[in-house]
Amino acid sequence: SEIIIGDTPVEKRQEIIKDFKNGKLDIIFTVDVFNEGVDIPCIDTVLFLRPTTSYTIFIQQLGRGLRTFKGKEKLRVLDFVGNYKGAELKPAFLSGTFKKGVKPDSPLDSSFVLPSGCSANFDFKVIEYFEQNKGKRDNLKEKLTQDFLNVKELLEKTPNIMDIYTFGEFPVHVYLQKYKTWYEFLKEINELSIDEKSFSERTIQFLQFLEKTSMTKSYKIPLLLSLFKNGLKESVSLKEIGEFYKEFYSDELHGKDLNNKRHEDWRNWDLKKFEALAKENPIHFLTKDEKNEKFFSFIDDNFILNAQLFNEIMENNELLSNILDRLDYRNSNYFRRKYMEV
Repeated sequence: SEIIIGDTPVEKRQEIIKDFKNGKLDIIFTVDVFNEGVDIPCIDTVLFLRPTTSYTIFIQQLGRGLRTFKGKEKLRVLDFVGNYKGAELKPAFLSGTFKKGVKPDSPLDSSFVLPSGCSANFDFKVIEYFEQNKGKRDNLKEKLTQDFLNVKELLEKTPNIMDIYTFGEFPVHVYLQKYKTWYEFLKEINELSIDEKSFSERTIQFLQFLEKTSMTKSYKIPLLLSLFKNGLKESVSLKEIGEFYKEFYSDELHGKDLNNKRHEDWRNWDLKKFEALAKENPIHFLTKDEKNEKFFSFIDDNFILNAQLFNEIMENNELLSNILDRLDYRNSNYFRRKYMEV
Protein backbone atom coordinates (compact mmCIF):
# COMPACT_ATOMS: atom_id res chain seq x y z
CA SER A 1 0.00 0.00 0.00
CA GLU A 2 0.95 3.66 -0.38
CA ILE A 3 -0.38 6.99 0.91
CA ILE A 4 -1.04 10.24 -0.97
CA ILE A 5 -1.74 13.47 0.93
CA GLY A 6 -1.66 17.13 0.01
CA ASP A 7 2.09 17.39 0.62
CA THR A 8 2.95 14.42 -1.60
CA PRO A 9 5.03 15.72 -4.57
CA VAL A 10 3.39 15.47 -8.00
CA GLU A 11 6.09 13.12 -9.30
CA LYS A 12 5.58 10.77 -6.36
CA ARG A 13 1.79 10.83 -6.85
CA GLN A 14 2.17 9.89 -10.51
CA GLU A 15 4.57 7.06 -9.62
CA ILE A 16 2.15 5.65 -6.99
CA ILE A 17 -0.85 5.83 -9.35
CA LYS A 18 1.17 4.16 -12.13
CA ASP A 19 2.18 1.31 -9.79
CA PHE A 20 -1.44 0.92 -8.70
CA LYS A 21 -2.69 0.72 -12.30
CA ASN A 22 0.01 -1.84 -13.10
CA GLY A 23 -1.01 -4.05 -10.17
CA LYS A 24 2.12 -3.44 -8.09
CA LEU A 25 -0.01 -1.90 -5.31
CA ASP A 26 -3.23 -3.20 -3.75
CA ILE A 27 -4.34 -0.06 -1.87
CA ILE A 28 -3.81 3.70 -1.96
CA PHE A 29 -4.79 5.67 1.14
CA THR A 30 -5.59 9.34 0.45
CA VAL A 31 -6.67 12.34 2.50
CA ASP A 32 -8.88 14.87 0.62
CA VAL A 33 -6.87 14.36 -2.60
CA PHE A 34 -8.97 12.00 -4.72
CA ASN A 35 -12.41 13.51 -4.07
CA GLU A 36 -12.60 14.69 -7.67
CA GLY A 37 -10.54 15.07 -10.83
CA VAL A 38 -8.76 11.69 -10.63
CA ASP A 39 -9.37 8.99 -13.25
CA ILE A 40 -8.31 5.47 -12.22
CA PRO A 41 -10.91 3.18 -13.88
CA CYS A 42 -9.43 -0.04 -12.47
CA ILE A 43 -10.51 0.81 -8.89
CA ASP A 44 -12.84 -1.99 -7.75
CA THR A 45 -13.03 -1.27 -4.01
CA VAL A 46 -13.54 2.01 -2.15
CA LEU A 47 -13.17 2.33 1.62
CA PHE A 48 -14.78 5.38 3.27
CA LEU A 49 -12.84 6.50 6.33
CA ARG A 50 -13.76 10.20 6.11
CA PRO A 51 -16.94 11.50 7.80
CA THR A 52 -19.22 13.56 5.58
CA THR A 53 -22.91 14.37 5.39
CA SER A 54 -22.45 16.35 2.19
CA TYR A 55 -24.26 14.78 -0.76
CA THR A 56 -21.77 16.33 -3.20
CA ILE A 57 -18.68 15.01 -1.42
CA PHE A 58 -20.24 11.57 -0.85
CA ILE A 59 -21.00 11.21 -4.56
CA GLN A 60 -17.54 12.49 -5.48
CA GLN A 61 -15.95 9.86 -3.25
CA LEU A 62 -18.22 7.14 -4.59
CA GLY A 63 -17.47 8.23 -8.13
CA ARG A 64 -13.78 7.33 -7.80
CA GLY A 65 -14.77 3.69 -8.33
CA LEU A 66 -17.70 3.93 -10.74
CA ARG A 67 -15.73 3.88 -14.00
CA THR A 68 -16.00 0.69 -16.07
CA PHE A 69 -12.84 -1.29 -16.78
CA LYS A 70 -12.04 -4.54 -18.60
CA GLY A 71 -12.31 -7.46 -16.18
CA LYS A 72 -13.98 -5.33 -13.50
CA GLU A 73 -17.37 -6.84 -12.68
CA LYS A 74 -18.46 -4.68 -9.76
CA LEU A 75 -17.49 -1.94 -7.31
CA ARG A 76 -17.40 -2.82 -3.63
CA VAL A 77 -17.89 0.10 -1.21
CA LEU A 78 -17.14 -0.25 2.50
CA ASP A 79 -18.20 2.67 4.70
CA PHE A 80 -16.37 2.51 8.04
CA VAL A 81 -17.38 5.95 9.26
CA GLY A 82 -19.22 5.71 12.58
CA ASN A 83 -21.00 9.01 12.10
CA TYR A 84 -24.62 8.53 13.13
CA LYS A 85 -25.52 12.18 12.46
CA GLY A 86 -26.85 12.26 8.94
CA ALA A 87 -26.85 8.45 8.65
CA GLU A 88 -30.45 8.62 7.50
CA LEU A 89 -29.25 10.47 4.37
CA LYS A 90 -27.00 7.66 3.12
CA PRO A 91 -29.82 5.43 1.76
CA ALA A 92 -31.09 8.41 -0.26
CA PHE A 93 -27.58 9.10 -1.55
CA LEU A 94 -27.26 5.47 -2.67
CA SER A 95 -30.71 5.22 -4.24
CA GLY A 96 -30.47 8.56 -6.05
CA THR A 97 -33.62 9.90 -4.36
CA PHE A 98 -31.90 12.66 -2.37
CA LYS A 99 -33.75 15.96 -2.63
CA LYS A 100 -33.32 19.08 -0.55
CA GLY A 101 -36.16 19.63 1.89
CA VAL A 102 -37.62 16.16 1.29
CA LYS A 103 -37.45 13.54 4.03
CA PRO A 104 -35.31 10.66 2.71
CA ASP A 105 -36.52 7.08 2.50
CA SER A 106 -35.38 4.69 5.20
CA PRO A 107 -33.96 1.30 4.16
CA LEU A 108 -36.76 -0.09 6.36
CA ASP A 109 -39.36 1.39 4.01
CA SER A 110 -40.78 -0.53 1.06
CA SER A 111 -40.07 2.54 -1.09
CA PHE A 112 -36.30 2.08 -0.62
CA VAL A 113 -35.13 0.58 -3.91
CA LEU A 114 -31.54 0.58 -5.20
CA PRO A 115 -30.64 0.72 -8.89
CA SER A 116 -30.50 -2.59 -10.76
CA GLY A 117 -27.42 -4.62 -9.93
CA CYS A 118 -26.78 -2.81 -6.62
CA SER A 119 -27.19 -4.04 -3.06
CA ALA A 120 -26.55 -2.55 0.38
CA ASN A 121 -25.91 -4.35 3.67
CA PHE A 122 -26.30 -2.23 6.79
CA ASP A 123 -24.69 -3.06 10.12
CA PHE A 124 -27.22 -4.25 12.71
CA LYS A 125 -26.53 -1.20 14.89
CA VAL A 126 -27.28 1.10 11.96
CA ILE A 127 -30.55 -0.73 11.33
CA GLU A 128 -31.42 -0.30 15.02
CA TYR A 129 -30.69 3.41 14.70
CA PHE A 130 -33.02 3.71 11.70
CA GLU A 131 -35.73 1.82 13.60
CA GLN A 132 -35.38 3.95 16.74
CA ASN A 133 -35.48 7.23 14.81
CA LYS A 134 -38.21 6.30 12.37
CA GLY A 135 -41.10 8.71 12.81
CA LYS A 136 -39.29 10.88 15.34
CA ARG A 137 -39.91 14.59 15.09
CA ASP A 138 -37.11 16.43 13.29
CA ASN A 139 -34.78 18.52 15.45
CA LEU A 140 -34.58 21.74 13.43
CA LYS A 141 -31.68 23.24 15.38
CA GLU A 142 -29.59 20.13 14.85
CA LYS A 143 -30.49 20.06 11.15
CA LEU A 144 -29.57 23.73 10.68
CA THR A 145 -26.24 23.18 12.41
CA GLN A 146 -25.54 20.16 10.22
CA ASP A 147 -26.55 22.10 7.11
CA PHE A 148 -24.07 24.84 8.09
CA LEU A 149 -21.30 22.28 8.66
CA ASN A 150 -22.04 20.64 5.30
CA VAL A 151 -21.55 23.97 3.53
CA LYS A 152 -18.42 24.62 5.59
CA GLU A 153 -17.04 21.25 4.52
CA LEU A 154 -17.94 21.89 0.89
CA LEU A 155 -16.38 25.38 0.72
CA GLU A 156 -13.53 24.69 3.16
CA LYS A 157 -14.23 27.95 5.00
CA THR A 158 -16.70 29.30 7.55
CA PRO A 159 -19.85 30.10 5.54
CA ASN A 160 -21.46 33.53 5.59
CA ILE A 161 -25.12 34.22 4.92
CA MET A 162 -24.70 34.30 1.13
CA ASP A 163 -22.88 30.96 1.23
CA ILE A 164 -25.86 29.40 3.02
CA TYR A 165 -28.23 31.16 0.62
CA THR A 166 -26.32 29.69 -2.34
CA PHE A 167 -25.35 26.22 -1.13
CA GLY A 168 -27.45 25.44 1.94
CA GLU A 169 -30.35 23.01 2.15
CA PHE A 170 -32.41 25.36 4.34
CA PRO A 171 -33.39 28.92 3.39
CA VAL A 172 -31.64 31.68 5.35
CA HIS A 173 -34.93 32.95 6.79
CA VAL A 174 -35.34 29.60 8.61
CA TYR A 175 -32.05 30.28 10.45
CA LEU A 176 -33.16 33.83 11.26
CA GLN A 177 -36.55 32.70 12.53
CA LYS A 178 -35.09 29.96 14.72
CA TYR A 179 -32.20 31.95 16.17
CA LYS A 180 -33.54 35.54 15.71
CA THR A 181 -30.22 36.66 14.17
CA TRP A 182 -27.38 35.12 12.19
CA TYR A 183 -25.00 36.37 14.89
CA GLU A 184 -26.89 34.41 17.57
CA PHE A 185 -26.75 31.27 15.42
CA LEU A 186 -22.97 31.53 15.02
CA LYS A 187 -22.61 32.27 18.72
CA GLU A 188 -24.62 29.21 19.76
CA ILE A 189 -22.61 26.81 17.58
CA ASN A 190 -19.31 28.48 18.54
CA GLU A 191 -18.47 29.64 15.01
CA LEU A 192 -17.90 33.36 15.69
CA SER A 193 -14.49 34.66 14.64
CA ILE A 194 -12.31 36.61 17.07
CA ASP A 195 -13.30 39.89 15.39
CA GLU A 196 -17.00 38.99 15.47
CA LYS A 197 -16.83 38.21 19.18
CA SER A 198 -15.74 41.82 19.78
CA PHE A 199 -18.79 43.38 18.07
CA SER A 200 -20.58 45.90 20.31
CA GLU A 201 -24.27 45.61 21.19
CA ARG A 202 -25.04 48.51 18.84
CA THR A 203 -23.32 46.70 15.98
CA ILE A 204 -25.14 43.43 16.65
CA GLN A 205 -28.44 45.34 16.64
CA PHE A 206 -27.49 47.00 13.35
CA LEU A 207 -26.73 43.65 11.73
CA GLN A 208 -30.12 42.41 12.92
CA PHE A 209 -31.71 45.53 11.42
CA LEU A 210 -30.11 44.72 8.06
CA GLU A 211 -31.37 41.14 8.23
CA LYS A 212 -34.96 41.91 9.15
CA THR A 213 -35.92 45.46 8.19
CA SER A 214 -39.18 45.31 6.23
CA MET A 215 -39.14 45.94 2.47
CA THR A 216 -42.22 46.21 0.30
CA LYS A 217 -39.94 47.88 -2.24
CA SER A 218 -36.18 47.66 -2.71
CA TYR A 219 -35.51 51.34 -1.96
CA LYS A 220 -33.49 50.70 1.21
CA ILE A 221 -30.95 48.53 -0.57
CA PRO A 222 -29.33 51.17 -2.85
CA LEU A 223 -29.53 53.73 -0.03
CA LEU A 224 -27.55 51.53 2.36
CA LEU A 225 -25.19 50.36 -0.38
CA SER A 226 -24.33 54.01 -1.07
CA LEU A 227 -22.80 54.10 2.43
CA PHE A 228 -20.96 50.80 2.32
CA LYS A 229 -20.37 49.37 -1.15
CA ASN A 230 -17.65 51.47 -2.75
CA GLY A 231 -15.64 52.07 0.39
CA LEU A 232 -17.09 52.99 3.79
CA LYS A 233 -18.50 56.53 4.04
CA GLU A 234 -19.52 58.39 7.17
CA SER A 235 -22.16 60.26 5.18
CA VAL A 236 -23.49 60.56 1.63
CA SER A 237 -25.15 63.57 0.07
CA LEU A 238 -28.58 63.38 -1.49
CA LYS A 239 -26.92 63.98 -4.87
CA GLU A 240 -24.64 60.94 -4.35
CA ILE A 241 -27.64 58.84 -3.32
CA GLY A 242 -29.53 59.93 -6.43
CA GLU A 243 -26.59 58.88 -8.60
CA PHE A 244 -26.44 55.52 -6.83
CA TYR A 245 -30.21 55.03 -7.33
CA LYS A 246 -29.92 55.80 -11.04
CA GLU A 247 -27.09 53.29 -11.46
CA PHE A 248 -28.78 50.62 -9.30
CA TYR A 249 -32.11 50.71 -11.13
CA SER A 250 -30.48 50.81 -14.57
CA ASP A 251 -29.85 47.08 -14.02
CA GLU A 252 -32.52 45.13 -15.93
CA LEU A 253 -33.64 43.07 -12.93
CA HIS A 254 -33.55 45.94 -10.42
CA GLY A 255 -35.48 48.15 -12.82
CA LYS A 256 -38.47 45.79 -12.60
CA ASP A 257 -39.14 47.17 -9.12
CA LEU A 258 -39.98 50.65 -10.44
CA ASN A 259 -43.39 49.54 -11.64
CA ASN A 260 -45.86 51.86 -9.90
CA LYS A 261 -47.72 54.77 -11.47
CA ARG A 262 -45.38 57.15 -9.62
CA HIS A 263 -42.45 55.59 -11.54
CA GLU A 264 -43.88 56.38 -14.98
CA ASP A 265 -41.16 57.00 -17.58
CA TRP A 266 -38.47 56.54 -14.89
CA ARG A 267 -35.82 55.61 -17.47
CA ASN A 268 -35.91 59.23 -18.63
CA TRP A 269 -35.77 60.75 -15.15
CA ASP A 270 -33.14 63.35 -14.35
CA LEU A 271 -31.08 63.05 -11.17
CA LYS A 272 -33.48 65.24 -9.14
CA LYS A 273 -36.30 62.71 -9.49
CA PHE A 274 -34.13 59.89 -8.18
CA GLU A 275 -33.10 62.14 -5.29
CA ALA A 276 -36.76 62.87 -4.53
CA LEU A 277 -37.62 59.18 -4.60
CA ALA A 278 -34.84 58.36 -2.12
CA LYS A 279 -35.71 61.28 0.16
CA GLU A 280 -39.40 60.48 0.30
CA ASN A 281 -38.85 56.80 0.92
CA PRO A 282 -36.73 55.32 2.44
CA ILE A 283 -34.77 58.22 4.00
CA HIS A 284 -37.90 59.79 5.48
CA PHE A 285 -39.12 56.44 6.78
CA LEU A 286 -35.78 55.51 8.36
CA THR A 287 -35.12 58.86 10.09
CA LYS A 288 -38.53 60.40 10.93
CA ASP A 289 -39.17 61.03 14.64
CA GLU A 290 -35.49 60.14 15.21
CA LYS A 291 -36.36 56.58 14.32
CA ASN A 292 -33.20 54.47 14.09
CA GLU A 293 -31.15 57.40 15.40
CA LYS A 294 -28.62 54.94 16.86
CA PHE A 295 -27.88 54.03 13.23
CA PHE A 296 -28.67 57.01 10.96
CA SER A 297 -29.62 60.67 10.76
CA PHE A 298 -30.53 62.99 7.87
CA ILE A 299 -29.25 66.57 8.17
CA ASP A 300 -28.95 69.23 5.45
CA ASP A 301 -29.60 66.68 2.69
CA ASN A 302 -26.91 64.33 3.99
CA PHE A 303 -27.62 60.76 5.09
CA ILE A 304 -25.24 60.19 8.02
CA LEU A 305 -24.05 56.99 9.64
CA ASN A 306 -23.91 57.04 13.45
CA ALA A 307 -20.40 58.14 14.52
CA GLN A 308 -19.86 55.27 16.97
CA LEU A 309 -20.99 52.74 14.39
CA PHE A 310 -18.73 54.30 11.76
CA ASN A 311 -15.70 54.18 14.07
CA GLU A 312 -16.33 50.55 14.99
CA ILE A 313 -16.55 49.57 11.32
CA MET A 314 -13.27 51.37 10.68
CA GLU A 315 -11.56 49.53 13.53
CA ASN A 316 -12.94 46.01 12.98
CA ASN A 317 -11.75 44.13 9.90
CA GLU A 318 -14.77 41.83 9.60
CA LEU A 319 -17.60 44.22 10.31
CA LEU A 320 -17.83 45.77 6.84
CA SER A 321 -17.83 42.33 5.19
CA ASN A 322 -20.61 41.27 7.59
CA ILE A 323 -22.66 44.31 6.56
CA LEU A 324 -22.12 43.78 2.82
CA ASP A 325 -22.94 40.08 3.19
CA ARG A 326 -26.34 40.93 4.67
CA LEU A 327 -27.08 43.58 2.05
CA ASP A 328 -26.07 41.17 -0.70
CA TYR A 329 -28.44 38.56 0.75
CA ARG A 330 -31.35 40.99 1.12
CA ASN A 331 -30.85 42.22 -2.43
CA SER A 332 -30.54 38.73 -3.98
CA ASN A 333 -33.41 37.27 -1.97
CA TYR A 334 -35.76 40.21 -2.61
CA PHE A 335 -35.42 40.16 -6.39
CA ARG A 336 -35.37 36.37 -6.70
CA ARG A 337 -38.50 36.00 -4.58
CA LYS A 338 -40.37 38.82 -6.28
CA TYR A 339 -39.35 38.58 -9.92
CA MET A 340 -37.49 35.33 -10.60
CA GLU A 341 -39.45 32.55 -8.87
CA VAL A 342 -42.16 30.82 -10.89
